[in-house]
Amino acid sequence: MKVAFITPRYGESINGGAELQARLTAHHLKDSWDIEVLSTCALDYRTWKNHFSPGDEVIEEIKVKRFEVDYERSPETFDLCYDFLVKLYLYKQRKAHITTQDPMSVEHLFSESKDSLKNPILKSFINNSIESVENIWMKLQGPYSTSLVDYLESHKDTYDLFVFFTANYALTYYGLPKVRNKAILVPELHREACMSFNIFDQFFNIPKYFIFNTEEEKFLAKDLFPQISNAYIDVAGIGLDRTKNPIINKDDLSFELDFNFPYILYLGRIEQSKGCDELLHNFLSYKSMFPKSELKLVFAGKKFCEMKEHQDVIYTGFVSENQKDILIENAKIFVMPSPYESFSIALLEAWSFNIPTLVNGKSDVLKGHCKRSGGGFYYNSHSHFVYLLDLLFNRPYLSKEMGAKGSNYVKNNYKWKNITGKYLKCAEQILQANLPKESHLDQRI
Repeated sequence: MKVAFITPRYGESINGGAELQARLTAHHLKDSWDIEVLSTCALDYRTWKNHFSPGDEVIEEIKVKRFEVDYERSPETFDLCYDFLVKLYLYKQRKAHITTQDPMSVEHLFSESKDSLKNPILKSFINNSIESVENIWMKLQGPYSTSLVDYLESHKDTYDLFVFFTANYALTYYGLPKVRNKAILVPELHREACMSFNIFDQFFNIPKYFIFNTEEEKFLAKDLFPQISNAYIDVAGIGLDRTKNPIINKDDLSFELDFNFPYILYLGRIEQSKGCDELLHNFLSYKSMFPKSELKLVFAGKKFCEMKEHQDVIYTGFVSENQKDILIENAKIFVMPSPYESFSIALLEAWSFNIPTLVNGKSDVLKGHCKRSGGGFYYNSHSHFVYLLDLLFNRPYLSKEMGAKGSNYVKNNYKWKNITGKYLKCAEQILQANLPKESHLDQRI
C-alpha cells in the first residue's frame, strides 16, 4: 500500500509538534506501508523561507519529496490580517455596520499595511470583499506551495492513501480537497480565534476520515464543526515505548548545567503563545515568596521571543534527544504552561520518566491528561501555580506517587502497536469505500 504523509515541515532537526508526530508515525508504519513524505523546503515556521533543496532525499529509511514554498510569510502583514479578522468577528457579533471608510474595512486594512503592495497575495485580493480576507489570511498563514498542491492533484492515483497533519495550514487547506476520498486528517485542533473563521466551517465538510490525538480534541472538533459526526473518527495520538534510560554524560551537554541543584523544566519552543512569559512571571513570584528555595527554572528549547534574565532561570538553547532525556530525568517537576495544546508529546515524555507535572488548566487537553492519569496538577491562576509548585517540591512522597501514576498512564495508553493499529484500521475503511461497486458485490457473493 503506497501512502503519502503531508506535513508543512519535515526533518530530524524539527523535534516538536505535528512535524515530530508525523515523523514518528511514519517511522512506526514504514514496515506496514510504502511511505513517502511530501513536504516543503521550509525550516522556519514563522517565515516559511526555503531552506532545504527541492527534490528527493531519504531520512530514517523514508523517502522525502520536498517542494519549494511560493513566497515567505511577512509576520507584520500576517499579524495585521489576523488581528483584523478577529476584530471583524467581534464587530459582527455586535451587528455593527461596516462601510468602506470604517477602520474594519478591507481597504483600511491594506492601507495600514506597510508592505501590502509587495505581497502578491494581498495584491491579488486587494479589491475583493471582506469574505476574501479569510483566504488571504490562509495563504499568508502558509506554507503555500503551488508545485506541491499540483503534485497532489496530478498524482492522486499514484497513492492509495494520503495522511495530512494539522488542519490550519495552507498546505492542508488547499491540498486535501484534491485527494478528499483517500485522505485522513490529523487536525491537531485547539481552541483559538481562527477556528471561528468561515473557511474552516467550509473546510471541515470535506474530510471523511479523522484521527484525533485526544478525546478532548475530538469533543472540541464536534462542538466547532458538528458536520463531522458523519465522518469516520478515531483517537490515537503517538506512542512512547521507551526502551532505554539515558546515559548521563555531561560531555554531551552543550550548556553548563550540573545536577547539584533542583529545577523545574520546560521543554519546547520558547515563545509567548506557549505561555513561557507567564511561566517566568509565575516562577519569579514563587521565588519572591520563598527566597531561600534552591529551586531553579530551566527553559530547554529555542527562543522565539525576548525573555527576562534571572540568576535562577537557565536557558539551554536547542537540545539533542539525549540531552533532552537527561534534563527530563533529573528534573523535579515538568511544567507545561501552554493554553493551546492538542496533545503535548513533552508532557507524556516527562511521565515516561516518572516525573510529576504542573500544567496550565486553560488547556482542556492538558487538564484531561492530568485527570485521567493522576500524574500532575493543573493550575488556574497565578497564586494557584505558586501554591501547587510549593506543594509538589516540598512533598517528595507526593511527587513520587504522581510520577508513577503518570508513567502507568503512558504505558497503558500510548504503545505504538495500539497507535499504528488505528491508522491501519482507518486505511482499511478507506480502501473498502474506494473499491469499485463490482468489488463490493463480489464480496457479498
